[in-house]
Amino acid sequence: MQHLSDSHPFGHILTTPMDQMALDFFLVLPSGKRMELSLPKENSTVADMRAAAKETLGHNFFKLATSDARLLKDSEALATTGLQDGDSVMAILQEQPRIVATSQSFALWYRGADEVVTWGDPSHCDVSMVKHQLKDVKEITASHSAYAALLGDGSVVTWGEPKGGGDSEAVKDQLHNVKEIAYTSGAFAALREDGSVLSWGNVQCGSDSRCVQDQLYNVRLLKGAGSSCFSAIRLDGKLVTWSNPIISMDPSEKLEGCEDQLREAEQMFSTTHGFCALLPHGRVICWGMDHWGTMDDINRLGHTNSLYDIEEIHSTIFSFVARRA
Repeated sequence: MQHLSDSHPFGHILTTPMDQMALDFFLVLPSGKRMELSLPKENSTVADMRAAAKETLGHNFFKLATSDARLLKDSEALATTGLQDGDSVMAILQEQPRIVATSQSFALWYRGADEVVTWGDPSHCDVSMVKHQLKDVKEITASHSAYAALLGDGSVVTWGEPKGGGDSEAVKDQLHNVKEIAYTSGAFAALREDGSVLSWGNVQCGSDSRCVQDQLYNVRLLKGAGSSCFSAIRLDGKLVTWSNPIISMDPSEKLEGCEDQLREAEQMFSTTHGFCALLPHGRVICWGMDHWGTMDDINRLGHTNSLYDIEEIHSTIFSFVARRA
């Protein structure tokens, strides 16, 4: 039976009974503090070492490395790591934490970590039911009331309000080989490696892509607008859009003949009901509902001849701003 002692000047000491062969070493925390640990050499793994460090750090967002910078794997047995009595093992924090939010909760995570820390409205952020599925988190996106996590193996884990996209059961069997997830206020859309697209969530927020599903192939760029609209650009430059059934988002007439330009699109940006694409050489094309950042809005504002050499675009829920070189 292992036990902790608080009386040591270095901090906690994890000890083991005298009748077992033990490995005594120091765990160096990111703060510089050192913990003296003693673990059974025969039956312990690096995961046991991590558990001791997690107790002090309060999270699992770190990797363990030897003093010569060799990363240790959780599955390694201590007896095979080459560690000797008195050696130091470093707890290395992973990259800077990232935070994403719904309307009433937050999620903190590190790229590549196996854990997500959430707080706020439990109906949005209670991750307990899927916590065991969160391995090698690559990206997390959020609607107004739910989260979708893209894992390193291309699978997707969701939680939060079912009507906000937290329930992906209807497409669960198809959510593999995903490389990107877009979102609206209450729906998600996943772009897979083969260029196909899947969507789920609230129908009123753009989750139903069945009307354009036969067009969603060879997709290279995918973007959701804040309220209920999605846009996808295919390799051939074809623009495919879908949204809330009562909202008209078909830009085909206004963008007729723009396929050659959209084929070169580098990024997409969105307002609540509008989109724009940044093209090579700083050119811009916009579409969506009038008064939400479309080309007609640009013409009305007299900016038609100003959109050149654009290097950067940002948006609010209502409008776009572009910075020229």
